[in-house]
Amino acid sequence: MDHGSSTGRALRRRLDALAVREVDDDLLLLDTASNRIHQLNRTASQIWRLCDSTRPDSIAAELARDYDVDEEQALSDVISTLETFRSLNLVVES
Repeated sequence: MDHGSSTGRALRRRLDALAVREVDDDLLLLDTASNRIHQLNRTASQIWRLCDSTRPDSIAAELARDYDVDEEQALSDVISTLETFRSLNLVVES
């Protein structure tokens, strides 16, 4: 299953210039390079934690099991979330 070059490759979390704090099920990411704070909900937090060198389809399979959702829908959501992370410079290609 190929979802295009931007989504088929594994990504890793960008940890330089990021302070990470856990608040309940959410993550707060303070990006000191851009002076922005990002609040990730429970699902986005899980995707961010799992994305270190893990392909999107593997992340989607885990989310589908954890949340009892269709794997194709989970993959669509993972790809969308990873693209958002990429646009915010929170992940880089591994």
